[in-house]
Amino acid sequence: LNQILKFSYRQYGIVLPVLQRPMGSGCSRPVRSLSRKEQRLLFAVLTCGKEIFQTAVLLCLYTGLRLGEVCALKWEDVDFSSRMITVNRTVQRLYMEGFQTKTVLWESEPKSAHSRREIPMTDAVQELLVWLFDRERQGVRGEYIFGRKKPVEPRTMQNHFRKLLKAAGLDGQGIHFHTLRHTFATNCIEGGTDVKSL
Repeated sequence: LNQILKFSYRQYGIVLPVLQRPMGSGCSRPVRSLSRKEQRLLFAVLTCGKEIFQTAVLLCLYTGLRLGEVCALKWEDVDFSSRMITVNRTVQRLYMEGFQTKTVLWESEPKSAHSRREIPMTDAVQELLVWLFDRERQGVRGEYIFGRKKPVEPRTMQNHFRKLLKAAGLDGQGIHFHTLRHTFATNCIEGGTDVKSL
């Protein structure tokens, strides 16, 4: 709501009071990341064949990309020579008035200024993206890595993720797509990455 109020001030000069967040109970949900065993089970399913959604999930596990970021990833964001992935945009489905459909696939800048970032490619990530690039070269390569001419639907990515979890025997265990991001961070800390860089 405060973002809407700030927008109304910037756009129309309307001055409205800043809303204060009510004091919560202080109890937040614990952050869920995959255990080593869960990672092995999921990894076995992700590497048993090379499909586009398996590759997308692996990429998130290796880089910590958010769901909307991986869905909106374009080939122009990948620099094989400097081995960098640039995060420039995200995509989400939003309710919008004035459109033929109730919702619209909305591409925008990332979540925050800090979300615009460069991610170094490990050997595993480079191998994944080179495989995708070569595969796309055989057909008609689209602008988007996982969606060709338009971003892949986040809901579609989530549905495929659920199928992969089921195949790994991990369904119904409180694992969500964002768990991949937490798992990436946990693995980085366990591997000795300093917290500030992470």
